[in-house]
Amino acid sequence: MKLPSSLVFYIGNGVVKAAVVVHEKAKQPRIISTTIRNLPHFDERDREHLEKRILFEFGELVREFKSENFKDLASKDYKLKIEGAFVLVSSPWYISETSVIKIKEQKPFLVTDSLLSNSRENIVKAYRDAHKVDVAILEQKIINVTLNGYPTNNPLKKKAETLDMTIFTSFVRKSSADQIRDIIDTNFHAKEISIHSQSLVSFTVISDTWHDLSQYIIADVTSQLTELVAVRKGALSEAYSFPRGKQFLVKAVADKLKVATEVAESLLHMKNEGKIEEELGKKLDTALASAKKDWLESFSESLAVMSASSSLPNNFFLFAPKDVVHIFSDYITCEEYQQFSFAEGKFEVKSVGVPDLMPYCKIENGATGDLSLMIGAIFNSKMKSL
Repeated sequence: MKLPSSLVFYIGNGVVKAAVVVHEKAKQPRIISTTIRNLPHFDERDREHLEKRILFEFGELVREFKSENFKDLASKDYKLKIEGAFVLVSSPWYISETSVIKIKEQKPFLVTDSLLSNSRENIVKAYRDAHKVDVAILEQKIINVTLNGYPTNNPLKKKAETLDMTIFTSFVRKSSADQIRDIIDTNFHAKEISIHSQSLVSFTVISDTWHDLSQYIIADVTSQLTELVAVRKGALSEAYSFPRGKQFLVKAVADKLKVATEVAESLLHMKNEGKIEEELGKKLDTALASAKKDWLESFSESLAVMSASSSLPNNFFLFAPKDVVHIFSDYITCEEYQQFSFAEGKFEVKSVGVPDLMPYCKIENGATGDLSLMIGAIFNSKMKSL
């Protein structure tokens, strides 16, 4: 009997990943094979050129994954039935926007499906016209609706003179999405290929896991970017990113100490393990202090934008590689931010690691326990069960 399974891919700005996930009824998903390809630092300012280079690397990963991992699984007597592919993309592969739609009429009007659909379509058209680029929608969710000033969860078939609606939309370049699907389909002929944003997937997994919190910020620093996603009243509110994630730290250390990026990464690992020589540790701390100043500047600007409409939650869920999780956690909770009036209180950070997700996703021997792939597997399994 063949095991129902799916492919899970992650495309970031500094890394691409792949996994085979087995989905058995009434059981948590099992990751049985993984491949992770760390990319060189692309110092490209032209986004189109950068996307082409990363998609080339993604194509290489998929081909390697097919030729090596599936051969290895066959040797272990795995019989798989691949039912589809799920792709998780991080910034800047997608852009998220929060839009407010306001409708006011002299006489009461009926709220219909077509009225809501037209409003959503107008958001896409406005984005295309403003950016002069063809985009596809990854996700589009209505965050809240008020009729005549009163919030409602079910506006359809109700009459009102005023309607205010907030919609969260994630856009992706259509050409990029098409190429991602082509690469996967060429190698695996998957029946269904779905692409989702890191914002929605992380939010869904966290909301299912930590039920008691309805307001928080997700901070993802796993690659070359820092991505911030605000959640208010249990719903996605907005997303923002800036080009200073883990790889920014690595490059800052490499430049300051005049060493290769591989050496800089090794030094960060040694610091995290508490195994770095004292004098070298001081030099590393000096380099990190300089990087901290730059990171906090971008972080401050992001929070100022995100707090424009309402105060920010004080809880952070931090997604970070374990060798830099303490560094970024300290950055977020540092004293420089305690005076900000737009926060609900002192920032508190919960770092999300592989152990937190182990009750919801199993890792087989030989596979890597990777946070992004686990989140993708959990989300995909949930979508399959709906």
